[in-house]
Amino acid sequence: MSATLSRLFRLLSAAKVALITLCGLVVPIDFVSTFCTPTEVITAWEAGADYVKVFPCSALGGPSYLKALLAPFPQLKLIPTGGVTIANAADFLKAGAQALGVGSDLVNATAIAEGKPWIVTDIARAYLDVIQETRKKS
Repeated sequence: MSATLSRLFRLLSAAKVALITLCGLVVPIDFVSTFCTPTEVITAWEAGADYVKVFPCSALGGPSYLKALLAPFPQLKLIPTGGVTIANAADFLKAGAQALGVGSDLVNATAIAEGKPWIVTDIARAYLDVIQETRKKS
């Protein structure tokens, strides 16, 4: 597998960190682990996770929780998921998020059911605008 193609793969896991990390070393992929407590987050990073998906981030305090995790562990690359919306995306990025895990706020099930995929495209563009604007300011 080429280096370019391997970057297209993302491995998401909430368990089996050591085993999956070993697989990530054999087949070069970006490894994303899913955890929420500080102990789980640092354990995933120490086991070789390239990124740590923090879930459910909004229920744990949202951007302020992410910022609190990064205070003692600035080397971590965190991806908040669970409650990320267009309204709080910039706050998560300012708090140190490396990426955003967006689900129901991005994929509007009603729009898809009604045959209006452009609504999802418009929402995706709005996220890109927020990301670009936030990066300009930092």
